[in-house]
Amino acid sequence: MERYLDDIKNGKASVDDFLKRTEKMSLIVLNELKEKSKTWNFSEQLIQDIGPKEIGRCLSCGGNLIERDKFYGCSNYSANNCTFSIPKQKAGVTITKVNIEKLLTTGTTSLIKGFKKNGKDGTFSVFLVWDSIKQSIVYKFQ
Repeated sequence: MERYLDDIKNGKASVDDFLKRTEKMSLIVLNELKEKSKTWNFSEQLIQDIGPKEIGRCLSCGGNLIERDKFYGCSNYSANNCTFSIPKQKAGVTITKVNIEKLLTTGTTSLIKGFKKNGKDGTFSVFLVWDSIKQSIVYKFQ
């Protein structure tokens, strides 16, 4: 293209021919891209760019625990049916990301206050603790 532009500058080529060639080349490229776009899959890139963020290691299988809209869950759900997950809201309390990270690294959260009793007045405070025998998170009272 640069050579052709030099030829136009030096009066050896026509601007109209250049524009026609450029249009033809652009259509070829666009048609190739249109055809290739049928097989494009951006899901992996989207996951990396804007998708779920890794919080830490799954306590059940060692996979990546990722943040979802309403819960934290294991990324190995599809691969090996790992069902490890932690809701962001439980019994009226928001389980913070800081507490989730602490649970993943130490096996227990800080004391979390304000859990509401099922159908009863009052609240209670607990630690969320990983029970490796039950393979689940359990309440540990103060």
